[in-house]
Amino acid sequence: MEKSSVYNSAIAILKCAEIEYEVFEHRPIQNMADAIEVTGGYERENLKSLLIASGENHGIFVLPGDQRLEFSVVRSIEGLAKGKLADRRLVFEVLGCEPGSVSPIGNPKNIPVFLEESVLGFQFLFINPGDASTTLKLSLKSFFDVLSKHYDLRIFTNVA
Repeated sequence: MEKSSVYNSAIAILKCAEIEYEVFEHRPIQNMADAIEVTGGYERENLKSLLIASGENHGIFVLPGDQRLEFSVVRSIEGLAKGKLADRRLVFEVLGCEPGSVSPIGNPKNIPVFLEESVLGFQFLFINPGDASTTLKLSLKSFFDVLSKHYDLRIFTNVA
């Protein structure tokens, strides 16, 4: 099956930056239980990336796998006051991938990436690179360096 443009862009960004990463190829991940199985039991380090939309404004929110996004926090962010989880059509239209395959890397650069602050305490993490059958493992430093260089990166606290 052909990989999404997000996947191709994410891999190109990582290669260009000479970032080391480990690739896990697997059956499509449907939920966090699948992700935990694929990565050998890690939950927090399996990052969730969610596209949030508020009219024409968008944000990609990245948080640990064991957290739920607090929408009161999202709605306190300028431009996202009416923010809600993007539906399948909008995820595909804006990012070119399916829900569950949203990646923090490889997306259009005009979409801010909001990283939940507790992720900064991780040594390594797992992300979906825009393809439900692939997971990448990389160091926090590499992940943070790529996000800060290529995106409008904002740190947020996921507490209501």
